[in-house]
Parts: sequence; structure tokens; C-alpha cells
Amino acid sequence: HGDINQYSESPSGNFHGMYLRAIFDKFEIPEIDSLVPKKILISNAFFIGNLDLDEGEKRYFNNNKIKTINSNDLKKNKDETLETFTKFILKYKYLHVSFDADVLDGKIFQATGIPATNGMSIEDVLALLEIISTHPNLSFDFSEFNPTKKSWEKWLELSKIIIKKPFMKANRNQFD
Repeated sequence: HGDINQYSESPSGNFHGMYLRAIFDKFEIPEIDSLVPKKILISNAFFIGNLDLDEGEKRYFNNNKIKTINSNDLKKNKDETLETFTKFILKYKYLHVSFDADVLDGKIFQATGIPATNGMSIEDVLALLEIISTHPNLSFDFSEFNPTKKSWEKWLELSKIIIKKPFMKANRNQFD
């Protein structure tokens, strides 16, 4: 999901589907907009996933030429796609990754609110995380894991692998 709606364009009215807009652009609700007085340039964003976008998000992505990678890009030309991603992240001194569990295909990962149809494979995600792990200044958050879902313990183990992967390089603190 893009999570970059304006309030007036959101089909659900759920702030979870809007929070990124306030980080990158003026947000329609002044109280929320004022929480992020200094915005991040949208050209510094890169979205990975099949992106089930709402109409307003589609317009925003198109109008701002937001960079994306989806599972089809990786199937068609994995090497070129990974090279493009590598070049993008290495342009920046600092990198923050917000990893939503629902990027993974619903057949692979079901402990999330809306499991993805035709989402990414674990192999593709791990390849991207391997690239991310090379960045010298990385922060990482993991979201949308839902422990109330059936067989959540199985998905917890996969979540641990995903969370650890970017930090496994020798120059990072190791996790136990």
C-alpha cells in the first residue's frame, strides 16, 4: 500500500493509509501537518511492492514520478532492477527502510491485516535486504505483523529473519 493518501481522498479514513503524506508533502489536517514542519523530498523515496494504490495515491505517484519496484520488475529483469535500486540507495548518506510485512505474497506471509495477492517472494525480499545491508547508515522498522492471525508463530520466525537481515554485515551489531 502507498500509505500516502490525503484525508479527503482516503476511501477508509484510516490514518495508517495517510501517514507518509505528512512526511513528504503538505497534509490537509493542520494539526498533523504541523508535526512534520520539515518535509522530505518525495524524490528521495523508493517504494517496493505491488502497491495496491487508491486513486488519489495513483495520481500522487504519477505526478511525482515516485520510484518503485514490484514483483514483476524482479521477474522480468532481476539484475537490472537490483542494480537500479543499489545505485539509488548509495546516493544517500542515511537510509531509512520502513518494511511492511504485507509486501510478501499472502501465500508466504499471512500474519498481516491484508495479505498480498501476488506479493513478493521471500527470495526477492532477501535480495533487496542484502543490498540494503550494505548501506553504512541504516535505520529500519518492521510493521504490519499481526500476532492475532492463525499460525502467527510461523510468521514470527520469518519476521525475525527479515528484521535481522539488514544488520548481519560485519560492521553492524549482531542480534542474538
